[in-house]
Parts: sequence; C-alpha cells; structure tokens
Amino acid sequence: MMNGLHDALHAMGPQAGHIVELWRVFLGLCTAVFVALLATLLWALWRAPRGGLAQPPDLSMVQHAEPGPRLAVASAVAASVVGLLVLIAASLFTDRALARLPLKDAVTIDVVGHQWWWTVRYIGHEPTDTFDTANEIHVPVGRPVVVRLRSDDVIHSLWVPSLAGKKDLIPGRTAVMTFQADRAGVYEARCAEFCGWQHANMALMVQAHPAAEYEAWRQRQLQPASEPGEPPARRGKLVVESSGCGL
Repeated sequence: MMNGLHDALHAMGPQAGHIVELWRVFLGLCTAVFVALLATLLWALWRAPRGGLAQPPDLSMVQHAEPGPRLAVASAVAASVVGLLVLIAASLFTDRALARLPLKDAVTIDVVGHQWWWTVRYIGHEPTDTFDTANEIHVPVGRPVVVRLRSDDVIHSLWVPSLAGKKDLIPGRTAVMTFQADRAGVYEARCAEFCGWQHANMALMVQAHPAAEYEAWRQRQLQPASEPGEPPARRGKLVVESSGCGL
C-alpha cells in the first residue's frame, strides 16, 4: 500500500499548479453564481405579495408591459454569457500554459498500461542506457519529464494528481504527458479509467529524487541483476521466467 501524496489541490509541479489555478477560477465563478441565485430567490420570496384564499387574484399586470423583469432577465443572460466566456478563456490559457513546459534536458519514459499493471521503460541516449521497471516511476527533481503512453489491451488513463492532469491510453495510439516535480517525495498515481475487475488495484508510484540521488538510482538499475542464492529465490526466478511475467 502506498503512502504518497494523492491530492490534486496540492500542486508539486508547474503543470499541476496551472490546473489548480483553473479549478480556483471555476470554483470562484460558480460560487458567485450560486450565491447570486440564492439571493435572488430570497429577495423574490420576500417581495412576493401575500393574500388569503378568499382574496381574488390580481391580474392587472397581465395586460401591461413589465420592463423591470425583462431588464433583469436580459441582464442575467448577459452575465451568464460573460461568465461562460471567462471560463472558456481560462481553459484556453491553461491549455496553452500546459503545452509550454520547457523540455530542455528532459527525461524520456515509455509507460505501457496492462490489465492490471504498468510497464515503465527509461530511454537513454544509448541502447545500453535503457532499462525497465514496473509499477513505479523515478524522476529527478527540477527536470522536465516526457512520458509516452500506450495501452497493451483496453483504454487506461494515467493520473498523477499532484504533478499533472489525466491522460488517456488508447490502444493503437501514443499519448504524451509532460510534468516536472519541484519537490522530492512520493506521489501516488492511478488508472482513472475503469479497465476491468482489478481496476482499483492498478496503482503507480512516482518518486521524485534529488539530482544526485536519482543518478545513483539510475546507475544501480543499469547494473546486471544479481543471481538469487537461496533455493526459494531460485525457484521464484524460474516461475517468473517460465510464466512470461519476466518478459
């Protein structure tokens, strides 16, 4: 069980920060609209005339123009249009900001979604610098990361709330996610698209290391794996290799 940060409102990178700012704009505007509607409803209830059951209805306004209500409706429509335009503009500027992350000296990682786990391949400058892990991503703090996403079977969706938004993995297509971790730590990721009966267990760990620590970890991954010494470990290796899990 992972104990990393899994909170979309605690941004630990520039990409997640842009998304949080957009969420605040939506929350503020929608809250203002909700409060305005409640205030209008309360005002209308307070101003409504009171009458008894025996009092005949007042139909005098039926045949007369009502400039006040018409102006109120027109103003509400105009305000709604302006509000929607503000939300569209905020979404557009957020998309542009997400696409402008500098990718100089970026770490390139290929992630493949399976039912129900993740394959992670770190792409090096040379073929000998490339290695694989599973269900975990290690990145250096302060460096951009380019994640190329593919699916091996059904539609998956990778979501690292504290670092980036959601990105769908569609079979036959390659999607790209970019992010940067500004603080060292462990960040939980999830498959955000229902992909089968073990979907809830399809978790992924993203661990951000300081630069020197990340380089030391990368160098360890490039070393040949040590051979198991104990009989149970040798038996486990044989089972993994013969069942296809080690491919």
